[in-house]
Amino acid sequence: LTQHKHITLQQSNKEKPNKLKTMECSKCGESKSTKEYNKEQVKSSCPICNDCDPPLPSDLSILTVVQIKGYLKARGESNLVGKKADLIERLQGYVDNELEEEEAVIEEEPAIEEEPANEEE
Repeated sequence: LTQHKHITLQQSNKEKPNKLKTMECSKCGESKSTKEYNKEQVKSSCPICNDCDPPLPSDLSILTVVQIKGYLKARGESNLVGKKADLIERLQGYVDNELEEEEAVIEEEPAIEEEPANEEE
């Protein structure tokens, strides 16, 4: 004969404390759940919430598909269908173009020369 031991679990009457961490956005000043920040912003000393349009993380694969689609939509992309890898590739294309445009603007700006200080004798 095999004996079965019955284990009873007792539920505590105490409610579990809310374990959601909150952070204050350095742009809007609102206290928001860490779920409202991308992973790099959570680690940042000056976090910017997703509503305040933080800079893209260097590793786009840490973004959720919903976040990637949001960034694509903000850049005017209408085709938001595809696998995560395809969406990341499309977003990376936009990021690369934006970097090229910024570099072109910097090259076009004339260098500002400092005028020598007038020495009064």
